Amino acid sequence: MLLMWIIIGAVVVPLMIAAMFLLQGKGSFLISGFNMMSPQEKATYDTEALCRTTGKFLIGLSGLMLLLPVSLYFNSMTLFYIVFAVIMAFSIGYAIYANTGNRFRVADFVATPAARKPMSRVKKATIFFAIIVSISLCGGLVYMFVAGEAEPVVTVHSDSIEISGMYGLVIPFDNISDIWLFHKSMREIGIGSRMNGFGGNALKGHFRSDELGAHRLFVFPDSPSTIQIIRHRGEAIYFSFNTNLKTVALYNEILAALADYK
Repeated sequence: MLLMWIIIGAVVVPLMIAAMFLLQGKGSFLISGFNMMSPQEKATYDTEALCRTTGKFLIGLSGLMLLLPVSLYFNSMTLFYIVFAVIMAFSIGYAIYANTGNRFRVADFVATPAARKPMSRVKKATIFFAIIVSISLCGGLVYMFVAGEAEPVVTVHSDSIEISGMYGLVIPFDNISDIWLFHKSMREIGIGSRMNGFGGNALKGHFRSDELGAHRLFVFPDSPSTIQIIRHRGEAIYFSFNTNLKTVALYNEILAALADYK
């Protein structure tokens, strides 16, 4: 968690410093693209207006970025993905806003025939690419969220248990040392801290606590029953479904398969 704050701080602090300069109508050299224009081309822009608007954008972006570690502090991957999607949409939206409509051109230039020329193919292609990238990223986030919130798909074979989907694995029967059904929710047992995993209404991935050590979860944390599988090699595995009946049914199915295997 501390590392996340350090990383975000290393990004946000420079952005805020740049925003302070830009809000004063100065620091146009900090604006990517604008700083590469020729002096003649720069003269056609209202530099102060461009700087102030970009400064406001950077402040908004910094505020949104600070919500990323906050979402992890509250163990909410749902909020994390929402904030990330908003950051992407906000950034792409500003890029489109700043590069269309002659918004920052000086009035004398906008009145000239050159300013009324259709948008160049390069600019159109850039905006189209930005939109496609934004949609793709947001689509990827939505897919991750849906996959994370879905119930684990657990298949009991004759010699192993297969968990499909996010953070899935195969557990050979000869690697199982013990199996228990606790009539407690994972929240009551103790979730621990997420090391590398998904945290929403469902919890999936690698977690750690002082009581349980390293463990892997495929649970709905408030489900009233939880299956624990202790392995000879590897971290303990915990399962639970949305309904208690499904959790108990899986436990009985695993016990029956283990009995046949032995």
